Amino acid sequence: MVIESVAVVGSGLMGRGTSYPAALGGSRTALHDVSGPAREQVLAQIRRDLDEEIARGKVSREQAAAACARIAPEPELGRGVGQHGGE
Repeated sequence: MVIESVAVVGSGLMGRGTSYPAALGGSRTALHDVSGPAREQVLAQIRRDLDEEIARGKVSREQAAAACARIAPEPELGRGVGQHGGE
């Protein structure tokens, strides 16, 4: 089974831990949090995590860039879930 899209609610540790591998695995990922700063903070952390994986030789720069491009920060829950098959 191929999971094409994922909606993640909350950008804390679990949200980051779900968004990162989903996007790296090829799924479009909507990351919802009501806090704009929290969304931006988790995106920055995911970029740092991917940079570490590049340095370790676990992923290529192209894979990391593609994963980042698949993560869409979404302030509105209904829109994020709706875009990813929840409605």
